[in-house]
Amino acid sequence: MPRLSIVVPFEMEPTYLEATLLSILENRPEDAEIILVHRGNYEDPYRLEADELIVVEGDSDASLIELVNEGVRAACASVVEVIMPGCLVQPNWAEDAIRLFRDLDVAAVSLPLSRDGESVSAFGIEARWLPRRSVSTRRRSAKEVTPFLHGGMFRRRVLLALDGFFDDGSIESAECEFGLAVRSLGMRVEVADEECGQVIAGPSVAIQSQPSYASGLSSGRIGQAYSQIEGSDVVIDSFIARIGHVASGLMSPATVAERLGWALGVRDQSLVRHIAARIEHAETQLHAWRASAVKSTTRKVA
Repeated sequence: MPRLSIVVPFEMEPTYLEATLLSILENRPEDAEIILVHRGNYEDPYRLEADELIVVEGDSDASLIELVNEGVRAACASVVEVIMPGCLVQPNWAEDAIRLFRDLDVAAVSLPLSRDGESVSAFGIEARWLPRRSVSTRRRSAKEVTPFLHGGMFRRRVLLALDGFFDDGSIESAECEFGLAVRSLGMRVEVADEECGQVIAGPSVAIQSQPSYASGLSSGRIGQAYSQIEGSDVVIDSFIARIGHVASGLMSPATVAERLGWALGVRDQSLVRHIAARIEHAETQLHAWRASAVKSTTRKVA
């Protein structure tokens, strides 16, 4: 049984994929499986053997998040790491991060993400990201983050309980919603030590998203849904507070569009039932898992 399942979703650019696969194969941890998920457009030019790469074909119209979720379902290990094409890994990058999952309260581990040649690392997304996704670059705040999908490690049991990453939106929406889900479930995210290994993001990988109407609308809808989850600390501010200084001319057009999207998103109730059912189902599944894990531990001690 592998300790780690590495999921690599492939969209269109083979050059980025080849560099990422080579990096993973060269630095592959022991007892790790590599799962490539594609839309029927991967031709395996290197004829990799089954023990080197597991290839999963998803739907031809699958989104990037849907491809990732296919990989999670195909995985065998208890920990899943998502490596996007365009990312490179360092030697021994995964060993210390995997150990953090010994604590059953840990739902995910955020690995430092940096660009080649840059000294500043991004530790993940700030947990208090509403209404805009913001990146944490300070180690002291690293306990309050959500992992990037570019290199983040996730407890497979939690992802299965949530029925995968949230796929009604962008990759940024999926990242941020996962963080809200983890906090609502009473679990937490840990952060791997920067000195123990990082994931290097190539030029094709966006770390900080740009403001847009779509991002504002998505975060508003998600925020509205989680504001109604019992135990969630999400509070939706007033329409006027989130519009800010739209009329003053102090914002860029993109920021104005994002704020308008947020204002409409927080009035949208379309995700409320879906998110509530998602969290309720996950709570039931994880309660059963914890009970089983405690019973198994008790038997070993006895």
